[in-house]
Amino acid sequence: MGDMIEFRRADGKVVPGYLAETRHPKGSVVLIHEWWGLRDEMKRVADRLAIEAGYTTLVPDLYRGVIANDAATAQATMQKMDWSSAVDDVLGAAAHLKSTLGGKVATLGFCMGGGLSLHAGMRAEGAIDAVITFYGLPPKEAGDPALLKCPLQGHWASNDNWVTPERIDAVKQRCILGKVSYEGNQYQSGHGFFNDARPEVYDYFEAKIAWERVVTFLNTNLAGITPQ
Repeated sequence: MGDMIEFRRADGKVVPGYLAETRHPKGSVVLIHEWWGLRDEMKRVADRLAIEAGYTTLVPDLYRGVIANDAATAQATMQKMDWSSAVDDVLGAAAHLKSTLGGKVATLGFCMGGGLSLHAGMRAEGAIDAVITFYGLPPKEAGDPALLKCPLQGHWASNDNWVTPERIDAVKQRCILGKVSYEGNQYQSGHGFFNDARPEVYDYFEAKIAWERVVTFLNTNLAGITPQ
């Protein structure tokens, strides 16, 4: 089990976050929560990344303690959030991990967090070593994926009215143009299929496949472990 900590981002502001540590980290991950906030299921993913995969993981609390347990509250809280400041939280978390642990760091986000993961990667100018997004993309004005300085792994749901095939293909084409290493994975489930706290959308088998792909991607790009 991890612990709540505080870290400082580049402008000096203090950010709370959940830190899950591992004794001999292969690298580190900034995990970015969904629009629900820093709920228990996100802490479980952080613990799993640390214990099962070997990556120290920090989840910045973008909502500063606010938790949403229904869609209306989640929507309202997300809309109140300053997106640019949230990216600063993510970049601050990445810098904190690099300064305390050394080694390489990835961002990994779900839904809203997936959009922030890619946005932070585009703003990081090489300070982030890999980006993973689950069914989440930032607004187009956030930046150009062609300018990414690190590999990108996407996990996309077939039944998703928000992250549509057209938006996914646009990102892929920009990555091809910019010679960015891109791995796109399509699943037959709906948006949120990795979230085991939502039985109406959770898909155990596809979540298992996605997890294995995430670990392989992290091992390859952070730890330099070549898949067998």
